[in-house]
Amino acid sequence: SSPPMSEWIDLTMRISEESPTLPPLHPKAEFEDFATLEEDGYNSTMLHMETHCGTHMDAPCEFLPKNESRTIDEVTVDEMVAEGVICKFTDKEPNDSISREELEEQAEQYDLSAGEYLIIDCGMKPEDTDLYKRNYVYPEKESVEYMVEKDIACLAMDAPSVDKWNVPFDELYIH
Repeated sequence: SSPPMSEWIDLTMRISEESPTLPPLHPKAEFEDFATLEEDGYNSTMLHMETHCGTHMDAPCEFLPKNESRTIDEVTVDEMVAEGVICKFTDKEPNDSISREELEEQAEQYDLSAGEYLIIDCGMKPEDTDLYKRNYVYPEKESVEYMVEKDIACLAMDAPSVDKWNVPFDELYIH
């Protein structure tokens, strides 16, 4: 079995109006003064944000009927703290894919077990650039089959999507 977790890694990033998103499907976050100290005696901000902004987790129901799968508010915080395996693909070129063989080779080194999280590190820095938003590294369909066979609980990546950029909805194999 896997060794005990030796390091906590916070995968979150700040949300701002500059946070990279994938428009037009996913608009930028907007901040608006709701109350100000000068006019109302206190400061409060209204945040308008689509759920795919910044660090986000796709709801189990994203591509399934809501009455058959959980919505994001039904996922508990306890479920988001888990042991996991980090596989590094920082040597990949923009828009490269990760093959099943490449993923399996790395994951087996760390004894990826059922119920664990798989974190794929592609060395991507969240930026509002074409490189980050459209030319990121992504797993191939066969890599997803491996993840299912291993019964991993969750996949995390440092890219704006787990699927290749701009594929039709019926080809979003990982989603």
